[in-house]
Amino acid sequence: MVYWQRGRRIAFSVRASAWVVGLLLLESAFAPHLTWAVQRNYVGLDGGNWNVPANWSGNLVPVPADDAVLGTVNTGVTTNINVAFDANYAANLNSLTLDSTALTGTMFVNQTTPGTSMQALTAYIGKTVSLNVYNQSAGSNSIGTMYVGYTAAGSGTYNLSGSGSLIVSRLILGQDPGTTGVFNLNGGSLSNNNNLDETVGYRGHGTFNHTAGTNNLGGQNLILGDGGASSQGTYSLSNTGILSADSESLGNNFDSVGTFIQSGGSNTASFGVFVFGSTSGTCSYTLSGGSLNSPLLQVAAGGTFAQSGASTATIGNAFLAGTNSVGGSATFNATTLQVQLGGSFTQNGGTVNVSGNFNLNFTAFTQNGGNFNVNTANLGGGTYTQNGGTLNAITLNQSGTTVNGTLQNQGTFNYTSGVFNGRLLNQGVVNFNNDFTAGNGLENDATLNVYAGRVITLNGSGLDNEGTLNLYGGTLKMSTTSTNYNYGNFNLTNSAPLNLNGANLTNGGTVNLNGALVTGAGSRARR
Repeated sequence: MVYWQRGRRIAFSVRASAWVVGLLLLESAFAPHLTWAVQRNYVGLDGGNWNVPANWSGNLVPVPADDAVLGTVNTGVTTNINVAFDANYAANLNSLTLDSTALTGTMFVNQTTPGTSMQALTAYIGKTVSLNVYNQSAGSNSIGTMYVGYTAAGSGTYNLSGSGSLIVSRLILGQDPGTTGVFNLNGGSLSNNNNLDETVGYRGHGTFNHTAGTNNLGGQNLILGDGGASSQGTYSLSNTGILSADSESLGNNFDSVGTFIQSGGSNTASFGVFVFGSTSGTCSYTLSGGSLNSPLLQVAAGGTFAQSGASTATIGNAFLAGTNSVGGSATFNATTLQVQLGGSFTQNGGTVNVSGNFNLNFTAFTQNGGNFNVNTANLGGGTYTQNGGTLNAITLNQSGTTVNGTLQNQGTFNYTSGVFNGRLLNQGVVNFNNDFTAGNGLENDATLNVYAGRVITLNGSGLDNEGTLNLYGGTLKMSTTSTNYNYGNFNLTNSAPLNLNGANLTNGGTVNLNGALVTGAGSRARR
Protein backbone atom coordinates (compact mmCIF):
# COMPACT_ATOMS: atom_id res chain seq x y z
CA MET A 1 0.00 0.00 0.00
CA VAL A 2 1.04 3.64 -0.35
CA TYR A 3 0.61 6.19 2.46
CA TRP A 4 0.60 9.91 1.52
CA GLN A 5 1.49 12.57 4.07
CA ARG A 6 2.00 16.27 3.27
CA GLY A 7 3.33 15.77 -0.22
CA ARG A 8 5.52 12.78 0.58
CA ARG A 9 4.81 9.26 -0.62
CA ILE A 10 5.73 6.61 1.95
CA ALA A 11 5.60 3.02 0.73
CA PHE A 12 4.82 0.18 3.12
CA SER A 13 5.00 -3.48 2.36
CA VAL A 14 2.25 -5.13 4.41
CA ARG A 15 0.65 -8.48 4.63
CA ALA A 16 -2.99 -8.61 3.57
CA SER A 17 -4.36 -9.90 6.80
CA ALA A 18 -7.28 -8.80 8.86
CA TRP A 19 -5.24 -7.87 11.93
CA VAL A 20 -2.95 -5.57 9.94
CA VAL A 21 -5.93 -3.82 8.39
CA GLY A 22 -7.47 -3.48 11.80
CA LEU A 23 -4.25 -2.03 13.22
CA LEU A 24 -4.10 0.59 10.47
CA LEU A 25 -7.72 1.56 11.08
CA LEU A 26 -6.99 1.89 14.80
CA GLU A 27 -3.96 4.08 14.06
CA SER A 28 -6.05 6.26 11.78
CA ALA A 29 -8.64 6.70 14.49
CA PHE A 30 -6.25 7.67 17.31
CA ALA A 31 -3.51 9.51 15.33
CA PRO A 32 -5.31 11.49 12.67
CA HIS A 33 -2.62 14.25 12.69
CA LEU A 34 0.52 12.12 12.23
CA THR A 35 3.15 14.27 10.47
CA TRP A 36 6.47 13.68 8.69
CA ALA A 37 9.43 16.00 8.20
CA VAL A 38 9.19 18.05 5.03
CA GLN A 39 11.84 20.45 3.73
CA ARG A 40 10.45 23.94 3.27
CA ASN A 41 12.63 26.36 1.31
CA TYR A 42 12.34 30.11 1.63
CA VAL A 43 11.31 31.46 -1.79
CA GLY A 44 10.34 35.02 -0.79
CA LEU A 45 12.10 38.28 -1.49
CA ASP A 46 14.30 40.46 0.67
CA GLY A 47 12.36 41.91 3.59
CA GLY A 48 9.82 39.13 3.76
CA ASN A 49 8.22 37.75 6.90
CA TRP A 50 8.65 34.20 8.13
CA ASN A 51 4.97 33.63 8.87
CA VAL A 52 3.76 34.36 5.32
CA PRO A 53 2.89 31.09 3.48
CA ALA A 54 3.70 32.54 0.05
CA ASN A 55 7.33 32.97 1.14
CA TRP A 56 7.81 29.21 1.41
CA SER A 57 7.83 26.33 -1.03
CA GLY A 58 4.51 24.56 -1.23
CA ASN A 59 2.89 27.76 0.01
CA LEU A 60 3.20 26.44 3.58
CA VAL A 61 5.04 27.94 6.54
CA PRO A 62 7.34 25.34 8.20
CA VAL A 63 5.63 23.55 11.06
CA PRO A 64 7.13 21.48 13.90
CA ALA A 65 9.17 18.50 12.60
CA ASP A 66 9.85 20.27 9.27
CA ASP A 67 13.24 21.31 7.89
CA ALA A 68 13.33 25.09 7.29
CA VAL A 69 16.01 26.06 4.74
CA LEU A 70 16.89 29.62 3.75
CA GLY A 71 19.30 30.94 1.12
CA THR A 72 19.47 27.94 -1.23
CA VAL A 73 16.74 28.89 -3.74
CA ASN A 74 17.21 31.52 -6.43
CA THR A 75 14.31 33.89 -5.88
CA GLY A 76 15.62 36.57 -8.22
CA VAL A 77 17.50 38.27 -5.39
CA THR A 78 21.21 37.74 -5.86
CA THR A 79 22.55 39.92 -3.04
CA ASN A 80 21.27 40.04 0.55
CA ILE A 81 18.03 38.53 1.81
CA ASN A 82 16.56 39.64 5.14
CA VAL A 83 13.76 37.60 6.69
CA ALA A 84 11.82 38.95 9.67
CA PHE A 85 11.14 36.11 12.08
CA ASP A 86 7.65 36.57 13.52
CA ALA A 87 6.64 33.02 14.47
CA ASN A 88 6.06 31.44 17.85
CA TYR A 89 6.88 27.73 17.78
CA ALA A 90 5.64 25.63 20.67
CA ALA A 91 7.46 22.50 19.41
CA ASN A 92 10.69 21.80 17.54
CA LEU A 93 11.39 22.10 13.88
CA ASN A 94 13.52 19.17 12.81
CA SER A 95 16.15 21.61 11.60
CA LEU A 96 16.85 25.24 10.73
CA THR A 97 19.42 25.94 7.99
CA LEU A 98 20.86 29.24 6.78
CA ASP A 99 23.07 28.53 3.76
CA SER A 100 23.45 31.32 1.19
CA THR A 101 24.37 29.09 -1.76
CA ALA A 102 22.03 30.97 -4.12
CA LEU A 103 23.25 34.44 -3.08
CA THR A 104 26.25 36.62 -3.64
CA GLY A 105 25.42 38.42 -0.43
CA THR A 106 24.28 37.40 3.05
CA MET A 107 21.32 35.38 4.28
CA PHE A 108 19.87 37.19 7.31
CA VAL A 109 17.18 36.09 9.74
CA ASN A 110 16.20 38.94 12.06
CA GLN A 111 14.27 38.28 15.25
CA THR A 112 13.30 41.57 16.88
CA THR A 113 9.74 40.99 18.07
CA PRO A 114 9.06 40.12 21.74
CA GLY A 115 7.04 36.97 22.26
CA THR A 116 8.48 35.15 19.24
CA SER A 117 10.12 31.75 19.63
CA MET A 118 12.33 29.60 17.42
CA GLN A 119 12.61 25.95 18.39
CA ALA A 120 14.61 23.34 16.49
CA LEU A 121 16.36 20.06 17.16
CA THR A 122 19.33 21.20 15.04
CA ALA A 123 20.34 24.57 13.61
CA TYR A 124 22.95 25.21 10.92
CA ILE A 125 24.01 28.86 10.62
CA GLY A 126 26.28 28.60 7.59
CA LYS A 127 26.11 24.97 6.54
CA THR A 128 28.33 24.83 3.45
CA VAL A 129 29.10 28.43 2.41
CA SER A 130 29.82 31.78 4.07
CA LEU A 131 27.69 34.88 4.72
CA ASN A 132 24.90 33.63 6.97
CA VAL A 133 23.67 35.64 9.97
CA TYR A 134 20.98 35.12 12.61
CA ASN A 135 20.18 38.29 14.58
CA GLN A 136 18.17 37.89 17.79
CA SER A 137 17.40 40.91 19.97
CA ALA A 138 14.10 39.66 21.41
CA GLY A 139 12.13 36.47 21.92
CA SER A 140 13.03 33.12 23.44
CA ASN A 141 14.70 30.42 21.37
CA SER A 142 15.48 26.81 22.16
CA ILE A 143 17.88 24.75 20.02
CA GLY A 144 19.15 21.20 20.52
CA THR A 145 22.49 21.36 18.70
CA MET A 146 23.55 24.58 17.01
CA TYR A 147 26.36 24.62 14.45
CA VAL A 148 27.66 28.03 13.42
CA GLY A 149 29.89 27.14 10.47
CA TYR A 150 29.23 23.46 9.79
CA THR A 151 31.12 21.87 6.88
CA ALA A 152 33.09 22.59 3.68
CA ALA A 153 33.57 26.38 3.59
CA GLY A 154 30.57 27.04 5.78
CA SER A 155 30.67 30.09 8.01
CA GLY A 156 28.09 32.02 9.95
CA THR A 157 27.38 34.48 12.75
CA TYR A 158 24.82 34.44 15.55
CA ASN A 159 24.18 37.83 17.18
CA LEU A 160 22.35 37.81 20.51
CA SER A 161 21.46 41.11 22.17
CA GLY A 162 18.71 43.12 23.83
CA SER A 163 16.17 40.96 25.64
CA GLY A 164 16.83 37.88 23.54
CA SER A 165 17.09 34.49 25.24
CA LEU A 166 18.70 31.41 23.71
CA ILE A 167 18.85 27.95 25.27
CA VAL A 168 21.04 25.33 23.60
CA SER A 169 21.98 21.77 24.46
CA ARG A 170 25.18 22.01 22.48
CA LEU A 171 26.84 24.94 20.71
CA ILE A 172 29.68 24.41 18.21
CA LEU A 173 31.41 27.27 16.41
CA GLY A 174 33.49 26.02 13.45
CA GLN A 175 32.62 22.34 13.15
CA ASP A 176 34.93 21.11 10.34
CA PRO A 177 38.29 22.20 8.89
CA GLY A 178 37.81 25.29 6.73
CA THR A 179 34.73 26.49 8.61
CA THR A 180 34.36 29.63 10.70
CA GLY A 181 31.75 30.30 13.36
CA VAL A 182 31.21 33.57 15.24
CA PHE A 183 28.92 34.19 18.21
CA ASN A 184 28.44 37.79 19.38
CA LEU A 185 26.78 38.11 22.78
CA ASN A 186 26.01 41.80 23.31
CA GLY A 187 23.06 41.37 25.67
CA GLY A 188 20.34 38.96 26.62
CA SER A 189 21.07 35.47 27.89
CA LEU A 190 22.64 32.33 26.48
CA SER A 191 22.26 29.20 28.58
CA ASN A 192 22.95 25.50 28.39
CA ASN A 193 20.33 23.03 29.54
CA ASN A 194 23.06 20.88 31.13
CA ASN A 195 23.47 18.44 28.27
CA LEU A 196 26.65 19.02 26.28
CA ASP A 197 29.65 21.34 26.06
CA GLU A 198 30.06 24.68 24.35
CA THR A 199 32.90 24.34 21.84
CA VAL A 200 34.52 27.32 20.14
CA GLY A 201 36.61 25.90 17.29
CA TYR A 202 35.98 22.19 16.80
CA ARG A 203 38.31 21.21 13.92
CA GLY A 204 37.48 24.64 12.46
CA HIS A 205 37.85 28.23 13.67
CA GLY A 206 35.51 29.70 16.26
CA THR A 207 35.23 33.14 17.85
CA PHE A 208 33.00 34.13 20.77
CA ASN A 209 32.75 37.89 21.46
CA HIS A 210 31.04 38.61 24.77
CA THR A 211 30.47 42.25 25.74
CA ALA A 212 27.23 42.12 27.75
CA GLY A 213 24.56 39.71 28.90
CA THR A 214 25.12 36.26 30.40
CA ASN A 215 26.55 33.02 29.09
CA ASN A 216 25.60 30.37 31.63
CA LEU A 217 26.82 26.86 30.80
CA GLY A 218 25.39 25.39 33.98
CA GLY A 219 27.35 22.24 34.78
CA GLN A 220 28.93 22.01 31.32
CA ASN A 221 32.33 22.94 29.91
CA LEU A 222 33.65 25.69 27.69
CA ILE A 223 36.20 24.33 25.21
CA LEU A 224 38.36 26.62 23.09
CA GLY A 225 40.05 24.65 20.31
CA ASP A 226 39.33 20.94 20.06
CA GLY A 227 39.77 18.25 17.44
CA GLY A 228 43.18 18.72 15.87
CA ALA A 229 45.72 21.12 14.41
CA SER A 230 43.09 22.87 12.28
CA SER A 231 41.07 23.98 15.29
CA GLN A 232 41.36 27.42 16.82
CA GLY A 233 39.02 28.90 19.40
CA THR A 234 38.97 32.43 20.82
CA TYR A 235 36.76 33.80 23.59
CA SER A 236 36.80 37.57 24.21
CA LEU A 237 35.10 38.78 27.40
CA SER A 238 34.74 42.52 28.00
CA ASN A 239 32.63 45.31 29.47
CA THR A 240 29.78 43.83 31.55
CA GLY A 241 29.66 40.31 30.18
CA ILE A 242 29.10 37.47 32.68
CA LEU A 243 30.39 33.97 31.94
CA SER A 244 29.91 30.92 34.14
CA ALA A 245 30.92 27.33 33.39
CA ASP A 246 31.94 24.13 35.12
CA SER A 247 35.39 24.08 33.54
CA GLU A 248 37.19 25.97 30.80
CA SER A 249 39.74 24.24 28.58
CA LEU A 250 42.01 26.25 26.30
CA GLY A 251 43.32 23.83 23.67
CA ASN A 252 41.56 20.58 24.54
CA ASN A 253 43.98 18.54 22.41
CA PHE A 254 47.72 19.07 22.35
CA ASP A 255 47.60 20.29 18.74
CA SER A 256 44.59 22.61 19.13
CA VAL A 257 44.90 26.30 20.00
CA GLY A 258 42.66 28.04 22.53
CA THR A 259 42.79 31.73 23.43
CA PHE A 260 40.89 33.57 26.17
CA ILE A 261 41.08 37.39 26.18
CA GLN A 262 39.41 39.12 29.12
CA SER A 263 39.44 42.91 29.39
CA GLY A 264 36.33 43.20 31.57
CA GLY A 265 33.30 41.36 32.85
CA SER A 266 33.18 38.38 35.18
CA ASN A 267 34.33 34.81 34.52
CA THR A 268 33.54 32.01 36.97
CA ALA A 269 34.62 28.40 36.43
CA SER A 270 33.25 26.26 39.25
CA PHE A 271 35.70 23.39 38.67
CA GLY A 272 38.77 24.86 36.99
CA VAL A 273 40.52 26.70 34.16
CA PHE A 274 43.00 24.65 32.10
CA VAL A 275 45.48 26.24 29.68
CA PHE A 276 47.09 23.45 27.69
CA GLY A 277 50.25 23.38 25.61
CA SER A 278 49.91 22.99 21.85
CA THR A 279 52.20 21.92 19.02
CA SER A 280 50.30 24.23 16.65
CA GLY A 281 50.58 27.51 18.58
CA THR A 282 50.32 29.02 22.03
CA CYS A 283 47.27 28.54 24.21
CA SER A 284 46.86 31.62 26.37
CA TYR A 285 44.67 33.35 28.94
CA THR A 286 45.13 37.14 28.94
CA LEU A 287 43.44 38.97 31.82
CA SER A 288 43.65 42.78 31.68
CA GLY A 289 40.33 43.73 33.28
CA GLY A 290 37.36 42.29 35.12
CA SER A 291 37.49 39.27 37.40
CA LEU A 292 38.36 35.57 37.15
CA ASN A 293 37.14 33.18 39.85
CA SER A 294 37.99 29.48 39.98
CA PRO A 295 39.10 26.91 42.56
CA LEU A 296 41.78 25.69 40.14
CA LEU A 297 44.07 27.27 37.54
CA GLN A 298 46.39 24.92 35.69
CA VAL A 299 48.78 26.11 32.99
CA ALA A 300 50.67 23.38 31.14
CA ALA A 301 54.15 23.72 29.64
CA GLY A 302 53.83 25.79 26.49
CA GLY A 303 50.76 27.62 27.77
CA THR A 304 50.57 31.26 28.88
CA PHE A 305 48.75 33.14 31.65
CA ALA A 306 49.25 36.92 31.63
CA GLN A 307 47.47 39.28 34.04
CA SER A 308 47.65 43.07 34.00
CA GLY A 309 45.55 46.21 34.32
CA ALA A 310 43.17 46.52 37.26
CA SER A 311 41.99 42.93 36.97
CA THR A 312 41.41 40.48 39.81
CA ALA A 313 42.01 36.73 39.78
CA THR A 314 40.79 34.70 42.75
CA ILE A 315 42.09 31.16 42.53
CA GLY A 316 42.09 28.22 44.91
CA ASN A 317 45.09 26.18 43.75
CA ALA A 318 47.33 27.50 40.97
CA PHE A 319 49.67 24.95 39.33
CA LEU A 320 51.69 26.86 36.79
CA ALA A 321 54.02 25.50 34.18
CA GLY A 322 54.34 27.48 30.94
CA THR A 323 54.85 31.26 31.03
CA ASN A 324 52.98 33.23 33.69
CA SER A 325 53.03 36.90 34.68
CA VAL A 326 51.28 39.51 36.82
CA GLY A 327 51.71 43.24 36.30
CA GLY A 328 50.05 46.64 36.28
CA SER A 329 47.70 47.12 39.23
CA ALA A 330 46.35 43.58 39.02
CA THR A 331 45.55 41.42 42.04
CA PHE A 332 46.21 37.69 41.98
CA ASN A 333 44.81 35.77 44.96
CA ALA A 334 45.53 32.08 45.52
CA THR A 335 45.42 29.56 48.32
CA THR A 336 48.35 27.62 46.84
CA LEU A 337 50.75 28.80 44.16
CA GLN A 338 53.10 26.24 42.67
CA VAL A 339 55.49 26.97 39.80
CA GLN A 340 56.00 23.60 38.16
CA LEU A 341 58.53 21.97 35.84
CA GLY A 342 58.80 23.89 32.58
CA GLY A 343 57.21 27.00 34.02
CA SER A 344 58.09 30.54 35.02
CA PHE A 345 56.31 33.25 36.97
CA THR A 346 57.23 36.92 36.62
CA GLN A 347 55.73 39.68 38.75
CA ASN A 348 56.27 43.12 37.25
CA GLY A 349 53.70 44.91 39.39
CA GLY A 350 50.38 44.51 41.11
CA THR A 351 49.76 42.34 44.14
CA VAL A 352 50.10 38.59 44.55
CA ASN A 353 48.48 37.18 47.68
CA VAL A 354 49.02 33.54 48.64
CA SER A 355 47.19 32.59 51.82
CA GLY A 356 48.79 29.13 51.99
CA ASN A 357 51.97 27.77 50.41
CA PHE A 358 54.08 29.08 47.56
CA ASN A 359 56.15 26.19 46.21
CA LEU A 360 59.10 26.63 43.84
CA ASN A 361 60.82 23.37 43.00
CA PHE A 362 62.05 23.32 39.41
CA THR A 363 61.95 26.55 37.44
CA ALA A 364 61.92 30.32 37.88
CA PHE A 365 60.11 33.00 39.87
CA THR A 366 61.12 36.63 39.28
CA GLN A 367 59.81 39.69 41.10
CA ASN A 368 60.59 42.99 39.42
CA GLY A 369 57.94 45.04 41.20
CA GLY A 370 54.68 44.97 43.08
CA ASN A 371 53.81 43.28 46.35
CA PHE A 372 54.18 39.56 46.95
CA ASN A 373 52.41 38.51 50.15
CA VAL A 374 52.65 34.86 51.15
CA ASN A 375 52.09 32.75 54.22
CA THR A 376 54.81 30.15 53.60
CA ALA A 377 57.29 30.23 50.72
CA ASN A 378 59.10 26.95 50.09
CA LEU A 379 62.12 27.45 47.85
CA GLY A 380 63.10 23.87 47.11
CA GLY A 381 64.60 24.20 43.63
CA GLY A 382 64.80 26.31 40.53
CA THR A 383 65.63 30.02 40.66
CA TYR A 384 64.13 32.81 42.75
CA THR A 385 65.05 36.37 41.80
CA GLN A 386 63.91 39.53 43.54
CA ASN A 387 64.94 42.60 41.57
CA GLY A 388 62.37 44.94 43.06
CA GLY A 389 59.02 45.20 44.75
CA THR A 390 58.15 44.03 48.24
CA LEU A 391 58.23 40.47 49.54
CA ASN A 392 56.25 39.82 52.69
CA ALA A 393 56.50 36.15 53.68
CA ILE A 394 55.53 34.99 57.14
CA THR A 395 57.84 32.00 56.67
CA LEU A 396 60.51 31.71 53.99
CA ASN A 397 62.26 28.36 53.61
CA GLN A 398 65.28 27.88 51.31
CA SER A 399 66.26 24.27 50.77
CA GLY A 400 67.70 24.04 47.27
CA THR A 401 66.66 27.06 45.21
CA THR A 402 69.21 29.47 43.75
CA VAL A 403 68.45 33.00 44.99
CA ASN A 404 69.39 36.10 42.99
CA GLY A 405 68.82 39.80 43.47
CA THR A 406 67.88 41.12 46.91
CA LEU A 407 65.77 38.77 49.00
CA GLN A 408 63.62 40.65 51.48
CA ASN A 409 62.80 38.83 54.71
CA GLN A 410 60.08 40.40 56.84
CA GLY A 411 59.08 37.21 58.64
CA THR A 412 61.22 34.19 59.42
CA PHE A 413 63.90 33.05 56.95
CA ASN A 414 65.06 29.46 57.43
CA TYR A 415 68.15 28.58 55.42
CA THR A 416 69.04 24.91 54.96
CA SER A 417 70.64 24.59 51.52
CA GLY A 418 70.84 26.14 48.08
CA VAL A 419 72.94 28.80 46.38
CA PHE A 420 72.42 32.36 47.55
CA ASN A 421 73.90 34.62 44.88
CA GLY A 422 72.03 37.73 45.95
CA ARG A 423 71.83 40.02 48.94
CA LEU A 424 69.79 39.19 52.03
CA LEU A 425 67.72 42.08 53.40
CA ASN A 426 66.74 40.96 56.88
CA GLN A 427 63.84 42.72 58.56
CA GLY A 428 62.69 39.74 60.58
CA VAL A 429 64.22 36.57 62.00
CA VAL A 430 66.92 34.42 60.35
CA ASN A 431 67.71 30.83 61.25
CA PHE A 432 70.89 29.48 59.70
CA ASN A 433 70.53 25.70 59.73
CA ASN A 434 73.72 25.31 57.74
CA ASP A 435 76.71 27.38 56.70
CA PHE A 436 75.56 30.31 54.60
CA THR A 437 77.20 32.36 51.86
CA ALA A 438 75.54 35.50 50.51
CA GLY A 439 77.01 36.36 47.13
CA ASN A 440 76.25 40.04 47.52
CA GLY A 441 76.28 40.35 51.28
CA LEU A 442 73.65 41.17 53.87
CA GLU A 443 71.75 44.14 55.25
CA ASN A 444 70.40 43.59 58.74
CA ASP A 445 67.63 45.91 59.91
CA ALA A 446 66.42 43.69 62.76
CA THR A 447 68.20 41.22 65.06
CA LEU A 448 70.52 38.65 63.51
CA ASN A 449 72.12 35.85 65.53
CA VAL A 450 75.10 33.77 64.41
CA TYR A 451 75.49 30.71 66.62
CA ALA A 452 78.38 28.35 67.31
CA GLY A 453 79.31 26.01 64.51
CA ARG A 454 78.01 28.25 61.74
CA VAL A 455 80.14 30.00 59.15
CA ILE A 456 78.48 33.03 57.58
CA THR A 457 80.25 34.47 54.55
CA LEU A 458 79.25 37.84 53.15
CA ASN A 459 80.74 38.56 49.73
CA GLY A 460 80.12 41.33 47.22
CA SER A 461 78.68 44.41 48.92
CA GLY A 462 79.38 42.87 52.32
CA LEU A 463 77.73 43.75 55.62
CA ASP A 464 75.46 46.69 56.41
CA ASN A 465 74.24 46.30 59.96
CA GLU A 466 71.49 48.76 60.86
CA GLY A 467 70.04 46.66 63.67
CA THR A 468 71.55 44.24 66.13
CA LEU A 469 74.05 41.57 65.13
CA ASN A 470 75.00 38.99 67.76
CA LEU A 471 78.00 36.76 67.12
CA TYR A 472 77.44 33.85 69.52
CA GLY A 473 80.37 31.58 68.79
CA GLY A 474 80.00 31.30 65.03
CA THR A 475 82.27 32.69 62.35
CA LEU A 476 81.47 35.82 60.35
CA LYS A 477 83.48 36.36 57.18
CA MET A 478 82.98 39.85 55.78
CA SER A 479 83.62 41.06 52.25
CA THR A 480 87.17 41.89 51.29
CA THR A 481 86.18 43.70 48.10
CA SER A 482 83.80 46.26 49.62
CA THR A 483 83.63 48.23 52.84
CA ASN A 484 81.47 46.67 55.54
CA TYR A 485 79.37 48.96 57.75
CA ASN A 486 77.97 48.84 61.25
CA TYR A 487 75.45 51.54 62.17
CA GLY A 488 73.67 49.49 64.80
CA ASN A 489 74.85 47.21 67.57
CA PHE A 490 77.52 44.63 66.87
CA ASN A 491 77.89 42.28 69.84
CA LEU A 492 80.77 39.80 70.14
CA THR A 493 81.45 37.17 72.80
CA ASN A 494 84.76 35.92 74.13
CA SER A 495 84.14 32.64 72.36
CA ALA A 496 83.53 34.36 69.04
CA PRO A 497 86.36 36.68 68.04
CA LEU A 498 85.97 38.80 64.95
CA ASN A 499 88.58 37.95 62.35
CA LEU A 500 88.77 40.65 59.70
CA ASN A 501 90.91 38.56 57.32
CA GLY A 502 91.54 41.53 55.05
CA ALA A 503 88.07 43.06 55.40
CA ASN A 504 87.37 46.70 56.22
CA LEU A 505 84.71 47.50 58.81
CA THR A 506 83.47 51.07 59.20
CA ASN A 507 81.70 51.54 62.51
CA GLY A 508 79.09 54.23 62.93
CA GLY A 509 77.32 52.44 65.75
CA THR A 510 78.42 50.35 68.70
CA VAL A 511 80.77 47.37 68.77
CA ASN A 512 80.63 45.50 72.07
CA LEU A 513 83.67 43.25 72.41
CA ASN A 514 82.55 41.58 75.66
CA GLY A 515 86.09 40.29 76.10
CA ALA A 516 86.46 39.18 72.51
CA LEU A 517 89.33 40.08 70.23
CA VAL A 518 89.36 41.61 66.79
CA THR A 519 92.11 39.82 64.89
CA GLY A 520 93.49 39.40 61.40
CA ALA A 521 94.75 41.84 58.80
CA GLY A 522 92.23 44.50 57.87
CA SER A 523 90.89 47.72 59.33
CA ARG A 524 88.24 48.91 61.70
CA ALA A 525 87.43 52.58 61.39
CA ARG A 526 84.95 54.75 63.24
CA ARG A 527 82.69 56.97 61.19
